[in-house]
Amino acid sequence: VQYIHLGTPCSSFSMALRGAARTRSKSNPLGDLSWGRDITANTLVRNSVRIIRYLERMGLYWSLENPLSSLIWTFPGLDALRASRFFVRFDQCCFGAAIPGEGLCRKSTAILTNMPSLLGLRRRCVCVEEHVHLKGSFKHHGRWTSRTRFAGRYPARLGRQWAALVRLQLQPD
Repeated sequence: VQYIHLGTPCSSFSMALRGAARTRSKSNPLGDLSWGRDITANTLVRNSVRIIRYLERMGLYWSLENPLSSLIWTFPGLDALRASRFFVRFDQCCFGAAIPGEGLCRKSTAILTNMPSLLGLRRRCVCVEEHVHLKGSFKHHGRWTSRTRFAGRYPARLGRQWAALVRLQLQPD
């Protein structure tokens, strides 16, 4: 193993949460701990930071992905790592992210990593058409599906580009 990717769940850190469901803010990324999901999410992020530090001690590459607007990036421990690693921003519409039958969705995303080749994922949206907003549900294969949950899947083009960049880093010749 030379590279580990961490996909720490973003749901509790989402800027899309409204009202009482949103207990986190930029000034209080830990939340008020009144929701069990916030306590669980905090534990997952702390464990992610521990894993990242371990991987670095072992000389291994790592990456952590979350939406660009996620409050996870202000979490204690991750904010310090962010200051001295690569913070790669990209819009997933550039890799074909879409809601079937509705159109492209921007889904601005960030990766924190120690792998320089992943800088090759940097893309900013230059689309001229309107993007689908990731709110509400849509009918997919006869079932109602959350747009945000569906958009949590990486588009195939993103996966292929990501894999190629990892391969380039690990096997440069």
